[in-house]
Amino acid sequence: NFKLALEKSNMDSNEFLSSVKFSVKTRVGYQNDDDIEDILKIYNNYPILELIVHPRIQKDFYSGLPRMQVFDYIYKNAKMPVCYNGNIFSKEDYENIVSSYPMLTAVMIGRGAVSYPDIFVNIKNNDKADILKLKDFHKNLFALYEQEFGINDAICKMKEFWFYFKDNFDDIIVNEDKYLNPLHIFLINLRIPFECKLYIYSTSYQVQILELVVLCQLRNKRHL
Repeated sequence: NFKLALEKSNMDSNEFLSSVKFSVKTRVGYQNDDDIEDILKIYNNYPILELIVHPRIQKDFYSGLPRMQVFDYIYKNAKMPVCYNGNIFSKEDYENIVSSYPMLTAVMIGRGAVSYPDIFVNIKNNDKADILKLKDFHKNLFALYEQEFGINDAICKMKEFWFYFKDNFDDIIVNEDKYLNPLHIFLINLRIPFECKLYIYSTSYQVQILELVVLCQLRNKRHL
């Protein structure tokens, strides 16, 4: 608690901030990015160890493309080290960012790590997980969730996980004009509402996932 720590320190706010190492994660605005110059002036007044920038505004959520022109301004004018965050889903995405901004101290990966759990070894060693490794990852993650939270909450968490993890698989061709996304098949097979009020046994879940994986093919090229 910042306020409590400040009170216990017997320092004024500026003294306290200069004695504490902290980073800040920020977006580039709320309704728009017009105020980014003023926002950055505020950040530059404090001894921030690292500024982690996700170049979207709050109302963007995760839609659209990152506002790279705004990030470029922050990168060039920030007085502290800058870390980039946003839309890193592949080794190519990572390499494009670090080559465009070679003075970055770090790159933070969020949704990309949930979508593609092998993204870090892919960046480091150019390795990509095959279907067996993805199945093992899924199996271990579900087992840990079930152990920690119980089966109902584990199912809910896995449904959130599949929202991103589904991007590993191609859509399934049903006929000439109809495609099914693996996530849709997953939810249909579970026959469970989003509120997760029905009790589903883990063995049933695992069987249905195996059936899903048999139906789906890994994507050769990852995309948003």
